[in-house]
Amino acid sequence: MGVPAFAHGELRPGALLSWSRRYTDEELAAFEALAGRVPSVAAHLPELLVVAPLTKLGGDVDYIARKMVWTHARPVGTAEELTAELRVLSVAEDTAFHRITFDARVRAGEEVVLSGQSKGVILKRPAHAGGAARPEHAAAGAAAERGTRGPGGDRAARGAGAEQGAAGATRETVAAVAAAGAGVAADAGVGTGAAVAGSARGAGAPPGAGPGRAAVPSAVPPIGPAPVDQAVRGTVLRHRRTVTDADILRCADLTGDRGEHHTTGLAGRRMAQGLLTALAVPLLRGDGGFRFRSMSMVFLNPVFAGDVLDAEARIEEEPERRAAADGSGGSAGRPGGGPGPATLAATVRNASGVDVLVTECAGSFS
Repeated sequence: MGVPAFAHGELRPGALLSWSRRYTDEELAAFEALAGRVPSVAAHLPELLVVAPLTKLGGDVDYIARKMVWTHARPVGTAEELTAELRVLSVAEDTAFHRITFDARVRAGEEVVLSGQSKGVILKRPAHAGGAARPEHAAAGAAAERGTRGPGGDRAARGAGAEQGAAGATRETVAAVAAAGAGVAADAGVGTGAAVAGSARGAGAPPGAGPGRAAVPSAVPPIGPAPVDQAVRGTVLRHRRTVTDADILRCADLTGDRGEHHTTGLAGRRMAQGLLTALAVPLLRGDGGFRFRSMSMVFLNPVFAGDVLDAEARIEEEPERRAAADGSGGSAGRPGGGPGPATLAATVRNASGVDVLVTECAGSFS
């Protein structure tokens, strides 16, 4: 089984998608602005920019990632050329979409600097593009057709029918994407609702936060080198971000991820890229001197332009660092936190208190 032809050909198990790029100084500055980072002169790319070429390939085939897991082999220099590769591992057809799993890697020259896997869905394309009609298009057309047949089916009624059909189908599509995310989360052993919210909550959690309620925003340490002293073990960092149409289009220009759900949207609503959603999480942007070497992300629900996101991230020590603290070996780093190994667990919720992203990563403070 395969997915109907795209720019990269039919997506069957074993098919390989590939793309190469090198970032310009202007693009690095654009990332700083999009991420909300203080502009800096860095020798290495932020890790999310190493991942980004893979999202361009996903956008080429209207792929919506539900789970992404990857490992960084080493820091990547800002002047290095990157080649992203997605190899199809499996494809399965569902009612509204194709479920697909990719092996993912990024090379710098011949060296693999990032490797991992991505699971997600590809919404079915309109019939004229070689695939089944998307649900929102089919429902809108059916509603318009019903409007022309019934008594009093004037132009206004037909227009209203089409609009209602499209809106209803968009809800169905969003629900289908969310269901796919919940399925992947279950496969990954990740809970939803309260369970996911609890993964990044502990001492210092905002009062009143929980399922059905938006997290209470609080002050976030300023972006830049200073937070290294503040981001110690047990620290809970919070950040609020409003996703805009301009953000989504800027992210598309920067990464090349111009999937139809990002640019045209679903019945007029643009869906945010996964990378853009991840930028709501403190420290993942590369601020605070934090660099991650392994990462897992589960996207539970889609994020759209206009959504307000509340991210909550908790910093923990790695096991070997805790062992060092009790005298059993390892490298303790600076007492109380600061430079050294660390793990980060985070949850991102929308303004309704619905979890949209849960992530865990291991890295270190430089």
